[in-house]
Amino acid sequence: KCNTNSQCNSNQICQNGICIFTHKNCTNTCFNHGNCTLINSNSFSIVNTCYVNDVTCIAKCNCHQGYYGDSCSTSYYENQNNTIIREQLLQGLNNVTKVQNPTQQTLVSWSNSLSSSSKVTSELSTTSIKLIQTVSNAIVQNALVLGMSNSNIKTVLSSLNTASVASLT
Repeated sequence: KCNTNSQCNSNQICQNGICIFTHKNCTNTCFNHGNCTLINSNSFSIVNTCYVNDVTCIAKCNCHQGYYGDSCSTSYYENQNNTIIREQLLQGLNNVTKVQNPTQQTLVSWSNSLSSSSKVTSELSTTSIKLIQTVSNAIVQNALVLGMSNSNIKTVLSSLNTASVASLT
């Protein structure tokens, strides 16, 4: 029971005397250059509700023409430049996975680099998505050979999820 929001946990609000989780929102409400869509991250279908504690859904901006980025705040030129840079970073990482002898430490490093390079869905080209899949496969295969636990390379799943979301746009 609650009377004010301060009586609830973080990411909750007091509504009708009960603490409830708030809804996920798009970053800066898409800067008024797009519409916020709630998507089930398993089926990629549009959903009506998506609470902040729900890991099976995401809030994603669908930008109006001429606007790009996760929050619809990037121009076409900026987005194209960022897309080229991300593709080059992913190609470089792919090249490294082919020539460097993997250790547990390098696999964690590759996994973190992959995650950093694949965070912005609107900046992932078709080639970048394929590179994410290729590098992810190399990381997982080498992790199996080295007997690593999944927790050491868990960011690979996040990168694959980002690539899946990007492939829908």
